[in-house]
Amino acid sequence: MSVTWPVASDALVAGQSNKQKETTVGIDDLVDKGKEFLEQNKDKINDALQSEQAESMSDAALDAGANLVKKLAPDEHDTTIDAVRSNLDKSVGSE
Repeated sequence: MSVTWPVASDALVAGQSNKQKETTVGIDDLVDKGKEFLEQNKDKINDALQSEQAESMSDAALDAGANLVKKLAPDEHDTTIDAVRSNLDKSVGSE
């Protein structure tokens, strides 16, 4: 499968209309480039995911999600919601 994007012509030639040339990029090529990038930068990516900043962001997102569900669900489910939030927190981030 391929995707075609129109790209503006590099230069207009006198007397010609503004034609666009098309560049075709295969989806497989994009996926391969992404895999290559991830492989080359996996240490940096892991460091970023395990950072204190990532931990605080994941905690904030989990807190917001748990609080929303608590507002929508009956109070009797608060303990279960807190347990689910805690288990998710263990799976995400560094703490």
